[in-house]
Formats: sequence, structure tokens, C-alpha cells
Amino acid sequence: AATPAATPAHAPPATPAHVPPATPAYVPPATPAYVPPATPGYQIPSMPPPTTTQYRAPAPMAPPLPRLPNKQ
Repeated sequence: AATPAATPAHAPPATPAHVPPATPAYVPPATPAYVPPATPGYQIPSMPPPTTTQYRAPAPMAPPLPRLPNKQ
């Protein structure tokens, strides 16, 4: 007499084929390509533009010093 198989043929497989993979292929990369560069070449300067209240008239220039002759 043949002994019946321990695992019946109608038993579903332990790992079904319809289970999605653990690591999907559509996961976006960790470092996106659209991240702007860190070099702040386009940022607004921290110092605000001079306003009329901060504007100071240039001081009168002092008379030029007498130029010494170049000793060679």
C-alpha cells in the first residue's frame, strides 16, 4: 500500500507568487537630482540695500599729501 504524501498537492505554496517584492523598483532614489546646489550664488545678500535714512554724505576729501621723491 502506498502511503499518502505528507503534504497534499492541493495545499497552497508557502510563498505565494503574488506577494510583492520587499524592495519595489519604483522607490525614488535617496538623493534626488533636482536638489539645488548648496553654493548660495543666487541668494539675496544678508545686508539690505542702503535706504535714504542710512545714506551719509561723503566726507570732504583731505588735501593730498606731498609726494616724496622715489629713491632708487
